[in-house]
Formats: sequence, structure tokens, C-alpha cells
Amino acid sequence: MHRSMLGSQRKPPLEPNLSRQLVQKMKLAAIEHADTLRAIACSSPTLMRALEAARSIGLPSWCIGAGAIRNTVWSHLHGKGPFAINKVDLIFFDPDTQPDQQQRIEIELSRTFPGFAWDVTNQAYVHDGVHRQVASRLRRFARSMKGSRRGRNMPPASA
Repeated sequence: MHRSMLGSQRKPPLEPNLSRQLVQKMKLAAIEHADTLRAIACSSPTLMRALEAARSIGLPSWCIGAGAIRNTVWSHLHGKGPFAINKVDLIFFDPDTQPDQQQRIEIELSRTFPGFAWDVTNQAYVHDGVHRQVASRLRRFARSMKGSRRGRNMPPASA
């Protein structure tokens, strides 16, 4: 269908009062859903234990991955009883925590709160490995081009 034909099918913009009412209803629904989610989370001893374990580490900014929460909610909504969470993704952001400390945190959590398979990720360093890989591949490419016919006019690769 041509774009000019679509113009006549557009819905008229909402009136300001109606738009405000819709936004207000959406805010109320979000609050209601947040309250429901909070109630479901608090009714799950397993999820609460995982949250308490994560908080006990004292990280400055953290969250539990959605999988544990999704499975808890799904189980609750379908009347399956408390969901046995076996894996917990703990995600945090702290540029002052060294990348090798992630494993130390996992070990500490596993020792202190057994029963969960912890996967700890510091988002501050998630892309570091990718950047190093790209830089390494670019250096290799530059070295390979140095001896080839096409590479003779290229400036020397820096160390």
C-alpha cells in the first residue's frame, strides 16, 4: 500500500484529557503488578534466600537475573507451588572490583549459600574480552598484510 493511502487511515490523536487518563491507568496497573510481583517474590522462601545471599555480599549495584524471578512467578501463577531455583545469575556493576574477583564471589556464595549454582557477572568488564579479541585480530591482520603484495603500501603496524 502506498504511503499516501495510509494517511487517511491514521487514528486521530488522543484528546489531552483522554491521554492523561490513559497514562494514569497505566501507572496504576504498573503499581498493581509491582505489588503482585513483590507478594509472589516474598512468598517464595527460595527466591528470598537467593536475594538475601546476594545482598550479603555487599556489592554496590546488583540484581538477580530474570530467570529465577520468571520461574518463581510462572510456578506461582500456574499453581505449581514454590519453584526450586537451582541456578541464580547475580549481575552487578563495579569497575573497582577486579574481573578475577567474580569467581571468588561465586565460591563464597556457594560456600555460604549452598543449593544454588551461582553465576556472577560484573557488567563493568563484560566487553573487555571482546575489545581485546578485536584488537588482537586487527594486529594479526596487519602483520599478515605486511608481507603480502597488497600490504606493501600499508604503513608498518604499531607494536
